Amino acid sequence: MQYVDGVEKKMWKTVSDFLRHKASDPFSMKQQASFSNCLAMHKRGELGTADLKKMKCCLYPKTEEFFCMWLERRMRKQTLDKFGLNYEILRDKALEINSKFPMEKDFRCSIKWICKIKKRLKLVSVKLHGEGEEMSESDFAQAKELFQEKLWSVIRQHKVSAGAIYNADQTGLFYNKLPNFTFVRESERKTVRGCKKMTSKDRLTLMICTSAAGGKVPIALVGKSVRPRCFDLIPGTCGVPLPYINQKNAWFDQTVSLWWLKNVFWPHHTRTHGLGVTAILLLDNCTAHKELNDPTYRLANRIPDELIIIFLPPNTTSKLQPADMGIIACLKVGYKITMLRKLLTLFDEDGGFQAVANARANARRGCKGLAVGGKAHVLDVMQILAKLWNEDRKYARTQSVKNCWLKADVLPPEIAALLRGTPNNSADISTTDTSTAAETPQSDNAPASENEFLPELVAALQQTNVSVRNDSVASSVPVFENSILTHEISTEDLHKAGEVWVNIEDDPFVLEA
Repeated sequence: MQYVDGVEKKMWKTVSDFLRHKASDPFSMKQQASFSNCLAMHKRGELGTADLKKMKCCLYPKTEEFFCMWLERRMRKQTLDKFGLNYEILRDKALEINSKFPMEKDFRCSIKWICKIKKRLKLVSVKLHGEGEEMSESDFAQAKELFQEKLWSVIRQHKVSAGAIYNADQTGLFYNKLPNFTFVRESERKTVRGCKKMTSKDRLTLMICTSAAGGKVPIALVGKSVRPRCFDLIPGTCGVPLPYINQKNAWFDQTVSLWWLKNVFWPHHTRTHGLGVTAILLLDNCTAHKELNDPTYRLANRIPDELIIIFLPPNTTSKLQPADMGIIACLKVGYKITMLRKLLTLFDEDGGFQAVANARANARRGCKGLAVGGKAHVLDVMQILAKLWNEDRKYARTQSVKNCWLKADVLPPEIAALLRGTPNNSADISTTDTSTAAETPQSDNAPASENEFLPELVAALQQTNVSVRNDSVASSVPVFENSILTHEISTEDLHKAGEVWVNIEDDPFVLEA
């Protein structure tokens, strides 16, 4: 016996003594054994907590039942009609179903109710991209096989080298857009504001063209202005850094495609390989390209006979086109990082904010570019892209271009084997010399991907400060204060925000706006 504060306390030696004591509820032998086993398991660390949840009564059983049935049916049909869903459509459908059951009143169909249905059915939201999944895997495999047979036969028939096999694709570039994706605390939700650059829709269209040997054709730009005013900044003896043409919508039409073919692509091919050398150009099925294979059109516009244009199968460009394997994405990441670094160089200097503000006030209209801390103009874009594209460095490496061609898997086995075996040789690789061509493992260098450079992009954004001098006192002010970049969130969320910004040019809602 023990006495604590004058009260008798009995110390039980075993669990059985405690269970049999008259002060406790009587337990059967089976219950005693079960309790003892559980206690022993708990001491050994083998007994975990049970995942128990309180069951709640469903307030709208019929509405929920029929809504889930409709949602399951809608998911099955989506593979055929390709129609997407959003919360507004789901809410309207739930309200429509609820109207058929008068006994279930006061149903408002909140977003929270829909989210609970999604969680119960284990549904997740996905973003649908282009035509990448508009055919089944079997149809894609068949289309790929037929395309490979056609392309390989042409390559072998004309003995075309890897350096003379090209792929070209257009892409839009919102060259002034800054990140507009952020996370904030709930208390700061109504105080955070953006800026005009976050919604800038200044767009240029780029034509990106590479060869299977890693060669890079000069990037062509299409804008709306006939001659942008920023071209006045170019010295009289120099030309524009990259080919430029105007079109009313800044997009590739039939006329622009012909201009690019005759003034950019073919001159580059003849300078690289000489006259009379056959070239193969892989293009998608854009309407601006279709006339390029018409014999009458080719004759009237004097398109060289040595140029063989082969169109990729419909709805397969996301898997078969080398440009879509990472070449375009990495170039865009490189442009946006370089643009931010140019601004950082100006604003991070002592008194830099006021200095560039004065310079910008004195600059001519249309010429207030990155050099004075303003919005990038067409000449800035050309200079950044030309430097990235012409140097065999990050964002546009020759080996990365080769890896993208290998990933697309459109080249004959003998050329693919030679590409894998010559990682540092960007010269023409002839298909006639196949005696030593054997299948070798692909290079360890992975195909270029925008995800590789997202950490660097986010780091550049986090360093964006403005130096301000007031009364001879210098201070540094973060540009992105109260944004995702100044809050403690996960690295994964930061990289996701960067990815949204990088891929904004491919968002159909933005293009249609």
